[in-house]
Amino acid sequence: MPKRIKTLTPEAGRTDVEGLRAYDADALATCAADARQPWWRRQACAEAPAGRVPERRVAELIARVQPGHPRP
Repeated sequence: MPKRIKTLTPEAGRTDVEGLRAYDADALATCAADARQPWWRRQACAEAPAGRVPERRVAELIARVQPGHPRP
């Protein structure tokens, strides 16, 4: 995950929403699907690219939110 995403999401409740919205949608989708990231960072990254998620990332993100999908 790019260090910049960590900078924009340092901890729960301290997300730079505007910074994430301007961030690369592919990198955000990758972070949102990464189970190694804390839930609050994944959530922020999933919400930020609204309307611009790269097609190749859609299935991966949908699989993450399906009932029964393992969540750390």
